[in-house]
Amino acid sequence: PCAGLFDLSRVGVCGHSFGAETALTLAGLHRPSGFEPSADPRVRAAIAYSNRVQAGEVPLGLADGLDRPVLYLTGTEDH
Repeated sequence: PCAGLFDLSRVGVCGHSFGAETALTLAGLHRPSGFEPSADPRVRAAIAYSNRVQAGEVPLGLADGLDRPVLYLTGTEDH
């Protein structure tokens, strides 16, 4: 009954904690050495809620691969 209602070539992703890590990876976040790139060209935007990486722990250049909009939400009490 939903055939034709969705354009699966243009999607958004969101996730919380480790799910935020997954959403960022699909949006093109650089991974540590040894990991294959996992960006999905269908993903046009991402939302990351309370990513498991805390402020001050994000390596320089980590977000260089992000070429689409990302909303990154975190709080002062996130762990």
